[in-house]
Amino acid sequence: MKKIKFRGYNIKNQSWLYGYYFVNRGKHFVVEDEICAPDKTWEDFEVDPESVGQFVGEYEGEKIFEGDIVRTIETDGYRTVRIGKVAYDQYNCRFVVEVEKPYAQKIPITGEKQ
Repeated sequence: MKKIKFRGYNIKNQSWLYGYYFVNRGKHFVVEDEICAPDKTWEDFEVDPESVGQFVGEYEGEKIFEGDIVRTIETDGYRTVRIGKVAYDQYNCRFVVEVEKPYAQKIPITGEKQ
């Protein structure tokens, strides 16, 4: 069975937490799947709900989460650079990159590295 991972920002410790996500009594938490130190409190696992994102996969060794800003490059005679945000498309049940400006930059391909 595939584990669904999440990421959220812990304001108290000013760090990202990775693991399971849940809400309890209106507070949002991300906890790891391992034994934690006994001196930790619930505040060590509370995250900002606006920062929570689901893990969607890896690209070139980088872990990508929902809410990340990514840059894509497509080649069709031109090098098209698109910048967008990873989001969940409920209609098609998949993660997508929402692009505000579809053709943010078109650079002719000349065979030289830029």
